Amino acid sequence: MFVTVQCAVFDVRLGRVTVAGAGHHPAVVLSPGSPPRLAFPSTGRVAGMITPNEMTSESMNLRSGDTILFFSEGVTEAFDEAEDCVGEERLLAHLRDSPGLTAAETVQSVLAAVKAHVRDAKQSDDISVVASR
Repeated sequence: MFVTVQCAVFDVRLGRVTVAGAGHHPAVVLSPGSPPRLAFPSTGRVAGMITPNEMTSESMNLRSGDTILFFSEGVTEAFDEAEDCVGEERLLAHLRDSPGLTAAETVQSVLAAVKAHVRDAKQSDDISVVASR
């Protein structure tokens, strides 16, 4: 058994976020006026398989209106009936075209896009989405 982990610490006083991850894919940063971008690549191996599991963290200053989107691999690995997955490129294109006005709207938009992509295909993994603005 293994698990991927991504831990974020927000310092609202400094307007900064620090993230460390074990086997988890990058988060997406949405900044007003800029295309969505991947950030915070995992620096450790999946948790529970190999010890020790050294990880480093990465920090980023946040600007007003920035949204950070964290999601499980079930989002990008959601398959349609032809076994075509959502993938990072499709997710980033969706977020570019429909970023959402609030964190909650961004989450709902991503979930709706995944559902539209897979249609009637059986869900193969967990689908979790968290956004912070």
